[in-house]
Amino acid sequence: HALSADLGAILEVHRAAFDSDVEPRLVSELLASADASLRQSVVAETDAGVVAHVLLTSGHAPGVPDVQFSILAPLAVLPAHQNRGFGGAVTRFALEAARDRETDCVCVLGDPRDDGRFGFVARMPHGPWPPVALAAEHHWAWQSLWLTPIPDITRGRLDGVRVQWAPPLRPAELWGP
Repeated sequence: HALSADLGAILEVHRAAFDSDVEPRLVSELLASADASLRQSVVAETDAGVVAHVLLTSGHAPGVPDVQFSILAPLAVLPAHQNRGFGGAVTRFALEAARDRETDCVCVLGDPRDDGRFGFVARMPHGPWPPVALAAEHHWAWQSLWLTPIPDITRGRLDGVRVQWAPPLRPAELWGP
């Protein structure tokens, strides 16, 4: 679990990993806007400090209140610590936290070659859909992982339904290629 004292280090991990201020701003906004019960912040640390971070934020599907969703984003690892298991470690911990919170489905926008090892599967054009329209050539990147058994009839109610996330996750430019 990330502590408030880690915030500066967390933001630096995102800034260094993405060479951008977009992701650190997103993390700051999510941490400031989301009720603590709706999010989980996970860090990996070494003796040098925070080297990886991921945020798990709850969402909902309009018309399907009986299914609990979370999104795993953003995930960042300091460049010097990439490909050393830190991203996988925070992802596994976040998924366990989602299971503990009785989350039914975790969504992610990413590379199936990376996310598939955790059980994520591309489900477009079937639901749940991302919060904004993705170009057809990027449907493969929107993936979900069902953590609980959901009846097929409930899954069918999610076809074409866009999951609603916290306001900082809604801008279309976050979801582009």
